[in-house]
Amino acid sequence: MVIHMNSTNTNAFCDIPHNLGYSISDTEKKRQWIEFVTALNDIMNSQGLHDSIVFHGTSTKALKKIRREGLEPTDISEALTDAYVFEDGTFWGDLFTAVAYAEDTAFERHPGSAPALIAISTKALENDCILLVDGATIDFPEPGLTRLDDPEVQGRWEGGDFDYMDWRASLADLGAIVAVHQFYIPPDELTFVSATDDLERLISRLADGPPVATQAPSP
Repeated sequence: MVIHMNSTNTNAFCDIPHNLGYSISDTEKKRQWIEFVTALNDIMNSQGLHDSIVFHGTSTKALKKIRREGLEPTDISEALTDAYVFEDGTFWGDLFTAVAYAEDTAFERHPGSAPALIAISTKALENDCILLVDGATIDFPEPGLTRLDDPEVQGRWEGGDFDYMDWRASLADLGAIVAVHQFYIPPDELTFVSATDDLERLISRLADGPPVATQAPSP
């Protein structure tokens, strides 16, 4: 089954990051992680779903609480311009952006933990949240995770006047977006991706039709 969502996102431009798995010291676990991420990337590319699914990177230690309580909002003010008064939300991105954050979280914040991934459909996220450009990525881009090395792309984001830009442009060019919300995103709205089957199940749910909004958009 192949699903095409009329995606305009070009995140398939990213090669497999050269430092993938840097936070995993065990050789066999590192190999398994690299194979896992590569397989997820192959699925996303083959399905053309880069506008339809986003990922959140975390650690297995943090995942225990998220599975129980949901995804807690954090301070997102650094990612927004002064035009916005929002402070609470969560960071999302394409697969490789989430992988990078997952590895950093596991290595730097939760030593001894392992990187972990969460996925959600952008339609479900947009039903409950306000999706905006991740301005922090413009100021501090991660090498290889954005398209800002392309002069044409860079020109679209120069000057910091990006309030008019759509979140899809942020996902396509920067590999990252922010979701504005003050509530915990419930565990049953999240897909905990520990195997390729988890992503495949989310894709199957997308094929069944759009999700029903469970909560009115709230900043």
